[in-house]
Amino acid sequence: YHRQRFRDKNGVEYQFVIGNGTHTPDGAIEATSRWGKQQRSGHVKNPRRVPDSIAICVVGNFTGQEPSAAQFDACVQLARALMKACDIPVSRVTMHRVVDGPGHTECPGSRFPLDRLRDALR
Repeated sequence: YHRQRFRDKNGVEYQFVIGNGTHTPDGAIEATSRWGKQQRSGHVKNPRRVPDSIAICVVGNFTGQEPSAAQFDACVQLARALMKACDIPVSRVTMHRVVDGPGHTECPGSRFPLDRLRDALR
């Protein structure tokens, strides 16, 4: 979606993408050019949060279903590594809809298990 919609020099708007088996293997972690260039995430609309955000896209719509087990495990693995490398407390691990505030987006969907993710990261 981002590759098609934003067709800019920065590509996707996230620093990392976790595949769902459609175009990349289920649970595959890809670092985007934004991470390599240490560019800000482009999807965050709340200007106060942009400078210190690391954005991870877990491919899928989690309104009707949860991420696959492979995606969830990859998300835990990646978040742990980033938390350690960047000294990020678990309290800062959140979702797009929380960062941008009410009414902007429902991303990643109501079935994304944020509490379970945070528990796994503790």
